[in-house]
Amino acid sequence: MEPDTAHAANQIHPNRISSFPEALQALKAYALPPSLSADSLRASHDLLARTLDAVNTADVTTLHAQRSHLHPAQNLLAYISTLHASLSAVHSASPLVPQLLNEFVALVRNTPATAVPHALIRWIGVCRHAARVVIDTSDVHRALALIRPLRLAADKLATSPQSIVPIHADFLAVCLQAKCYKYAARWLRQRKRLHIDPATGLQASDVHLVYHYAAMVYMGLKDFSAALHCCRLALAVPAPTQTPLLQVAVCTFKYYILLHLLVTGKAPQPFKFSSYQFSRLRSFSSEYTELATAYERMDRCQTVQLFESNRDTFEKHGNLGLVKQVMRTLTDALIERLTNSFVTMNIANVASRVGQSNEEHVHQVLLRMIEQGKINARIDDRKRVVRLIDAQRDVDERLFAQVSGALMQQSLQVLQRIDEFREKLQTDPAYVGKTMGGRAPRRGASSHAFGSSAGGASASKRQDGEMMRVIGGG
Repeated sequence: MEPDTAHAANQIHPNRISSFPEALQALKAYALPPSLSADSLRASHDLLARTLDAVNTADVTTLHAQRSHLHPAQNLLAYISTLHASLSAVHSASPLVPQLLNEFVALVRNTPATAVPHALIRWIGVCRHAARVVIDTSDVHRALALIRPLRLAADKLATSPQSIVPIHADFLAVCLQAKCYKYAARWLRQRKRLHIDPATGLQASDVHLVYHYAAMVYMGLKDFSAALHCCRLALAVPAPTQTPLLQVAVCTFKYYILLHLLVTGKAPQPFKFSSYQFSRLRSFSSEYTELATAYERMDRCQTVQLFESNRDTFEKHGNLGLVKQVMRTLTDALIERLTNSFVTMNIANVASRVGQSNEEHVHQVLLRMIEQGKINARIDDRKRVVRLIDAQRDVDERLFAQVSGALMQQSLQVLQRIDEFREKLQTDPAYVGKTMGGRAPRRGASSHAFGSSAGGASASKRQDGEMMRVIGGG
């Protein structure tokens, strides 16, 4: 993106500066205007374009020595131009890498957001080169230290909290390098509807990269549904013609095929919005499309044969682990299909029908599927038999158990209330006097004394009858 823009700018401005000291002096002397305007932005971009070649010709050591006398906020154009040239030329194994990354962090922290549009192309380029250096070093600690500066750099470039900018692709790539999947996923979930603003230098390839890396983040979290959605959004962007970007689109399409099998169990159909793009990308993914076709037919023999014959290809593409999960779900799908035909089966018979020779492995698969709720079954370990249960029948039995349990609980509560009411009646003086024919109980007499007298039987009958009348009436 940047070389094309700079080349066009150099063609528009033929009077470019050829020597590095003159370019540096011009950049240092330029003062950023206090407010944004079309004229001020044009002047800043014009100066950066005229000094591009002169700055890029200087070696990394000279650039570093000159940059030590500059301040990121006061000499933004000079500082960012020299740092951009250093990061684009430095090797990932160079001892200057830590110092350059520290200078990048200082640039991001000290540059005000209002000054970023004046150096838009350099700002995006320096972030992209810093991310590239960290990814090439394969250093997790450096990647961790660069995540927040890249996010801050993207926020200073964004025009709204929901805006997506080119730096977001580099931010997600560094999160993947550091294996910070949850941090990246939290950032993605906070932006359910991303706003695309071309004023931030965003291009179609940047949008594709953002959703491509987002799919990889969700795959790292085993959230295959969200990863499939991101792949679909990435493929909605027109496929680029440049070879490196086309390779990314093909990689996204391969993810899309495998994730579609994992989530839906079916091969993906051509896009309604772009059938030509689907056919074009499909021509680069013959191994994956053949595997998806065999998987959809539930042909385990052919699927296993395709997996073994293309195993090296899958491993070369870095998709071997994802393909293995697809093969695992094929076994689950075959076992789940048996529930429509059989009620009781021997585990050895189940293993033979799903094409597995290891009965213990099938036993573990059955246990996992029962725990996950994929099938309703019970395993008799003594007889080595699995009893498949009809889902609707099992639901009816559970519903009956819940309803009967609730009714039993209500009945116990009613009985408890009756016992409590009976105890209160037996100690109520008015009730006791009424059941004894209007005679009040003797002082000091026990509440149980009237049950032991000669007329106790008739009094008890009158008491029970009166209690039932009170309960029935009240």
